[in-house]
This record gives sequence, C-alpha cells and structure tokens, in this order.
Amino acid sequence: AALGALAFLVFVPQQAQRVARELLPDPSEWSDTVPVMDSLAGTRAMLATAQRQFAAARDSAQRQAALAAAPPPALPPEQVARRDSLTRVAGELERGLDRAVRAPLLESYRALGETAALRGSGQARALLDSLAAVEREREAFGTVAGVDPIYVSLTSRASDLGRQIQALGTASLASARSALEQLRAVPRVARNPLLDLPPVDTLAPLARVAAAREQVRLSLEAMERTRSANQDYVRQVAEVRRRESVVAPPLAVVAAATILGLFVGYALVFGAEVVRPRVGSVAEAERLAGARVLAVVGLFTRTPERDRRRADEQVAGLIQSGSETYRLLYLHLSATGAALPVVTVTGAEPGVAGTVAVNLAAAAAAEARSTLLVDLDPTDAVPSRILRLPLDPGITDIRRGTLAWGAAVTTIPIGRDRLLDLITSGRPVRPAAKRAPDAAELESLSADELWRGLERMTRRYDLTVLVAPVDGVSDGVGGIITSPDVIVCARVASTTHRSLARTVDAVREAGLRVAGVVLWMGRVPSVPAPVPGRRPRRWTAEMMAGATGD
Repeated sequence: AALGALAFLVFVPQQAQRVARELLPDPSEWSDTVPVMDSLAGTRAMLATAQRQFAAARDSAQRQAALAAAPPPALPPEQVARRDSLTRVAGELERGLDRAVRAPLLESYRALGETAALRGSGQARALLDSLAAVEREREAFGTVAGVDPIYVSLTSRASDLGRQIQALGTASLASARSALEQLRAVPRVARNPLLDLPPVDTLAPLARVAAAREQVRLSLEAMERTRSANQDYVRQVAEVRRRESVVAPPLAVVAAATILGLFVGYALVFGAEVVRPRVGSVAEAERLAGARVLAVVGLFTRTPERDRRRADEQVAGLIQSGSETYRLLYLHLSATGAALPVVTVTGAEPGVAGTVAVNLAAAAAAEARSTLLVDLDPTDAVPSRILRLPLDPGITDIRRGTLAWGAAVTTIPIGRDRLLDLITSGRPVRPAAKRAPDAAELESLSADELWRGLERMTRRYDLTVLVAPVDGVSDGVGGIITSPDVIVCARVASTTHRSLARTVDAVREAGLRVAGVVLWMGRVPSVPAPVPGRRPRRWTAEMMAGATGD
C-alpha cells in the first residue's frame, strides 16, 4: 500500500501538468463589472427618490387619519373625581351585600350599615342603633335561653332590622350605578375635521417605488451573474496553476502511505471480524454460552500501598491480593450449606484459565477457607508456573500409581496468615520417537480409582478448584473431574464465537454444567517459565517463602 501511494504521488503530477495547460480558459471570458456597478448605483438613487416621495405622501395621509380618529372630549376633573368616588362606593356596597346574602348574620348586616355609602344616612344610623339595642337585650338571656319566647321575638326583630339595612344598601347601590351611567355617556363630535382637508394620493408614489425596486433587482442579478462568471474564471486559472505546480512532498507521501496502510489494515481486520467474529461484550458472551457472565477480570498494576508487608511482596505477580472481583466470584460459587463446591475452570487460552483459577483459589483462601488447587493440564501447567513451583511430582505421577494423593499436596502461603494447598500437573509423558507409549506408562490407575481418590481429597477442603484444558473437560480428564460445575473463560476481542460455542458444547456433551463465564479484558497474562527440578516431599518455611517470590 505504501509503495503504491508513493508511485501515485510521484508519477501522476507529470501527467497532470500536461493536462492542466490544455484546460486554461480563454481570457475573453473575463467580464468588466464597472458598467454594471454604475447601472446599479443609478437604479438605487431612483429607488431612494421614490421612497422619499412615498414617505412624504404617507405622512400626510397618516396626519389626516389621526385627525379623523381624534378621541372624544375628556371629562372635567370634578366629574372624574365624582366618577372614581361612585365607583369606590358601588364596589364597597357590592361586597357588603354579597356578604349579607351569603351569611345573613347580625355581623354581616352591621358591616353593611357601616360602609361609607350608608354611614351618612340617618335611616341607616337609626337601624344600626336599633340593631345594637336588640342585640344587648338578647345577650341578657345568656346562651341557654334559646327556647324562650322573648328571645325568639328579639331574634326575629334583629333579622327584620338586618333586612331593612340590606334593602337600604340595595337602593344606594342602584343610585350609585345610575349616576355612573350618566357620567360615562360620551358627547358626540359635532363636526368632522377631515371634511375641510384635500385627499392625499399614495398610489402613484407607491407604484414608482415598486418600479425602482424591480430595476434594482435586475441590476443586482446582472451583477451577480458577472461576478459568478469571473469567479469561475479565476477558479479555473487557479486550478490550472495548481496542477502545473504539483509536487509530492515527502511528508505528504508518508501521510498518504500511512492513511492507505491504516485503511487496508482496518479493512483486513474488519473482514476477519466478519468471517470470524469475536466476543465483544457481556451480553454477547451470555447469548453464545447460554449462561450468565460471573465476572469481568484482567491484569492489574501493583501499588506501593498493597506491598507494604513482606507477605504481600512474596505473592506471585499474577495473583491479585484483595481483589473484590474474585472475592465476589468466590462468594457467588459458594453454597449455602456447610461445604463449598468443587469447581472446574477451563478455557481456550490456558494462560487466562490458569490465572483465573489461581486468583479464585487465592480469594477463597483469603476468606479463611481451606482451599485445594489441582492442576490437571500437564501440557501448559499454568498454575504451577504462576506459583513458581517445580512440576514434579504431580498428577502425572498419581496417574501412574507412583504417588498418593496426600503426598502430592504442597502448601504455600498466600498473603498474611493464609495458606493454599496445590497439586501440580507433573511433567507430561513424552514417549520415545521410535515406539508408541505403553498404556501402563500413560495411566496405570483406572478412572474410578482416580475419581475416588480426588473425591476423598475434596472432602477435606471447603473449596477445590480444578484447572483443565478444553479437550480434557470433554473426556473428564481421564475420569478425574468430580465437579459437575464448570467455569468457561473467554477473552474479549480474542475468543471467537465458534471457539466459545465449541467449548460450551464440549462441556455439556460431557454431562457437566456450565456454571458461568468469566471474561478477561486485555492481553494474555505473561506466565513465567517452568521451574526446573523436582519439588521436595516436605517443605520448610524458608522454602515455601522462596517458592512464591517473583
């Protein structure tokens, strides 16, 4: 791609220069814009004159219309004051009458009689005095004389007085409203001042303005056409000059080659993703596996705060001490009864599956659970390599019958005051090149004996984590796997749909159950090389501390 872009940028400009000279426009295509601008200036002057004439005619017409629409004569000041006083009195009477109608009580009648409209009336004052006298006589009977005839008579008398006050207020309100109607009457104008003014014609100036605007529009269109033609001419000349001076600078060549290379690389990656799609999200993994995603994990960076104690410094580099994600994964897998399950961890990438299994076992050990980690993959032996332990003796020796299960267990420290038991994978059997391996060399114990032996070992622990390859899970690793629950590990943007589906199908065809999927984010963990030699049968504290160092 880079060579092609280089050749394109070097050889194409020469041909472009020859073609550019043929595309040079004729100089006669350039138009002079000075006459068009003079014509536009003249039409604009005509428009300004027509607009001034139309504005003068319109002002005269507006003055006549203003005289015609002159407001009627206003009221004198004394009548305005009387109108405001009557309006205030009418409003007060309306509120008092409304209150007397809604609540016909002595307080309502008294408030109506004390309004400004009735306060100066002698009849209203007499009624209020009578009402006050009746109320005092009623109060002399107390609150328990409700059935006394005299008390009833006084109550009836008070109601009659209140209705008289209400009638007096109604009459005063009607009188105030009548006076307001008389004040609001507007006198008619005796004479129209427009009868003595000559009419103003605005149609002729408006027609001249419209004609001038049309001339300006035509002049502007002519100017725009001339400018557009000249711009096209300048653009063609500039394009020809640019083609004649085309040079491929090194920076442009490198940039073009980089862009083209990136495009080709993206196309190849996109095509590979279309042909072999990879797992990209939690929902996609759950849909392919038919099981939920239990955790999303990845590599981590050690911080000085986590390595303050010597016990933390001695933990292997791929073990995430105090990881909340692996702790939650362990708690999810733990049962509600007295014993915790036996779990098998597998995956298409042994480095990911082994790292997840070691961290899961470390999380269980951090929870003060007795944990056993069994490495059933002698080909990769990822857990043994992460914990920096020699592979021998291990599962290979147990299969041959030369080593007991209890003798193969190694206890190593995981953090402070936490221990983890491990059974390594052992060295894989590599038969001689000239003869096939004997069955007795590969496996001396039967599948039932291996299964029973591991089953007895798992009874001693709260949690047992088995690490097995995918092909080993499909056949039960020679009958050793005792757990029906399997955790499938997949790596985001690396594990293909087909690989994940094949792993899940292999687990289920073997009669096992997929407990969930663990997604690994980022690159594959870098597993250390196997430690040479054989592991001693009994380990001292110094040897165990040295085995966990990085």
